[in-house]
Amino acid sequence: MKTLFEGIYDLFAPVGAKPTFYNAIGGQMYLTEAPQNTVYPYAIYHLVANDYDFTFSDDLEEFLIQFSIYDDKASALNITTYFENLKTLYDWASPVVTGYSTTWMTREFAELLRLDGIWQYVIQYRILLHKT
Repeated sequence: MKTLFEGIYDLFAPVGAKPTFYNAIGGQMYLTEAPQNTVYPYAIYHLVANDYDFTFSDDLEEFLIQFSIYDDKASALNITTYFENLKTLYDWASPVVTGYSTTWMTREFAELLRLDGIWQYVIQYRILLHKT
């Protein structure tokens, strides 16, 4: 859903003062994949799953969104700091999604990996939207 992706990005890069996470990774967060030769650190976010549900009076959309943060420093200090910045920005956030109200955005898990000298922090959120 395009408007959900826009809402997530607008929390990351609002008009005016930028949040700590934005500044820490140099404003580099991309949908699904980063451009080739993107300089570290950076983040991506993508849709893992989308489920539609309804009651007699409500239309609900549930999403799993996964973030990945990448860094090439030898120490895990920076990547763990970026993770804390991301949590501050997105834990229980309410992205603005046209036509919906955000019921909740909750973090489900996080995993820190290192492969070929690159750190990757994978963080998954569940988002429930209620059609207005």
